[in-house]
Amino acid sequence: MVLHSKEFENENPNYSRCLGYYDKLPEYLHKMPVQKIMEHINRNGERSRYLQGRTILTYFIWLHKTYGINMAAKNFELQQAIGKDKVYLGFFSLEELKQTIKVCLLKAEDENNPTQPDYSGLIAIFYLEWYGVLPESAITIKLTDVADDGREVFIPSENRTIAIDDGEVADYFAEYKQKTGFQRYKNSDELTPYAQSTFYRNTARRCDTITVKTIYNIRQKFITVCEDKRFAKKRIYWSGRYAEMFKAEMKMDSEFSTYNSESVKIIGNIFNDEEITYDKIASLLREYAVFKKDYIERL
Repeated sequence: MVLHSKEFENENPNYSRCLGYYDKLPEYLHKMPVQKIMEHINRNGERSRYLQGRTILTYFIWLHKTYGINMAAKNFELQQAIGKDKVYLGFFSLEELKQTIKVCLLKAEDENNPTQPDYSGLIAIFYLEWYGVLPESAITIKLTDVADDGREVFIPSENRTIAIDDGEVADYFAEYKQKTGFQRYKNSDELTPYAQSTFYRNTARRCDTITVKTIYNIRQKFITVCEDKRFAKKRIYWSGRYAEMFKAEMKMDSEFSTYNSESVKIIGNIFNDEEITYDKIASLLREYAVFKKDYIERL
C-alpha cells in the first residue's frame, strides 16, 4: 500500500502512476525493508527500474516534507542500494555522445594488438540511433540512400528521410560513405575492402549479409572495451528521442500532455508513429519526466 497515494498523485502526476503497483501490495511501501523494495524495483526491465527508483525516492522525500515521517535513513539506504546496481539511462545531449565516442575510441586503441577492430560503421549506427533509427531499420540503408554531404538519410524500411542537423555527424556520414575499406593491420598500409553495399559495412571475407546480430556483436565488443553501459541496448535511441522531446517542448512553450492534440502529434512525429496510442504516450511521458528532471539538474 502507498500512504496518502491520492494526495501524492495530485501533487506529482508524472511520478504517481508508477506507484499503482505498490498500492496493491499488503504492506505499506514506506515500511518495507529496502531489500524488499529493491526486489520489487528489479522485477521488470532497466528503464522501468530506473523510473521506479526515482519515483520511490521522490515519494519518500515528499512523505517526509508533507507529513513529517522520518524517511531520511531509509531514503539514504535506498539511494545506496540503487547506486550499487546503477543503470545509466543514457546520454543527455548529442555533444555528450560524440565526446564519449571519441574517448572510447582512444581507449580501444590497443598498442599490443597488431589488428584493429573496425568501429566505423558502429559509430554511424550510434548516430542513427540518436536520430531515431534503430538497427533493424539502419541495416536496410544503402550507400545511395545517404546524401553525399551526409545531411539526409533515406530509411528504406520506414520509407522516410531523416535530416541530419548536426554538422559533425553529417560530415562523419559523408566521409564514411566514401570509405571503401579498413586498415585492419597496424603495420600495413593495405586496406581490406568492405564486402557490402549497405551503409553499415564490414570486411567479412564471405560478403556476409549484415543483420541485427552483426550490430549486436560489434556493439558488445565496443562496450567491453570502453566499459560504458550507456552504449548498450536501445539507450542511445531513447536518449535521442527524449532530447528531441525536450527541444520540441521548449519550442511549444508548454509541457507535453496526453490531452493536448498538439503534444500527441509532436510525440508521434518524434517516434515516427502516426497512430501512437494514449497508453504509449502516457508511458513515454512518465519516462521522459525522469530524463527531463535529470537533464535540468545538470544545466
